[in-house]
Amino acid sequence: HKRNSPKSFSYYKPGDTENTTLLPHKRNSPKKKNCCSVANLITFIKSIKPLAWLIIVGDGLHNLTDGVALGVAISKNLSLGISTGIALVLSEIPHELGDFVVLLSTGMKWPVALLLNFLHALTALGGFFVGVAVGSASTTAVTWILGATVSVFIYIALVDLIPPLLDTNEKGTKLLVYFLTASVGFVFSFVIVLVIAVYQKDLNCLLT
Repeated sequence: HKRNSPKSFSYYKPGDTENTTLLPHKRNSPKKKNCCSVANLITFIKSIKPLAWLIIVGDGLHNLTDGVALGVAISKNLSLGISTGIALVLSEIPHELGDFVVLLSTGMKWPVALLLNFLHALTALGGFFVGVAVGSASTTAVTWILGATVSVFIYIALVDLIPPLLDTNEKGTKLLVYFLTASVGFVFSFVIVLVIAVYQKDLNCLLT
């Protein structure tokens, strides 16, 4: 008597009550799915344009240094950390919006651009912990890092903000509105830092 080999299958036909063996069900291998996802990721990375890479890498390093500056400032003095954090937030909001628009101009879809903007912003978190560690370990490093931070903000004000006010082609009422809008931003930032400096001791007592 010949027995069916384990590899042989008998097919079920409608009305057949004796043969109840079913065909094997083919499932997609997890390895194939992983290979497909990796391949899609590689294809996506290759599709990113050089301008987008410049924004992602450059702003990632920028956020890293911002985090270091904030960590060092907080390790030195809490009120100094608050004023530094406010200055960084006020400078980063228009910066991040500009980066988002540039990423969109390279052909990215807005969810992808938003995700990449969020990911390179996370480097600030790593920089923050590095800054706290460095600030707690070395007083000399704190002096140099805070000096560099102040110089960067002075550079932004003198090179990026004032020249557009002087070189604008607007005239009359539009020029006045443009000037007043920029002046309100300067004054608002100055008042915040001044209030923190004046009530520094009270803030330290309140937060500690």
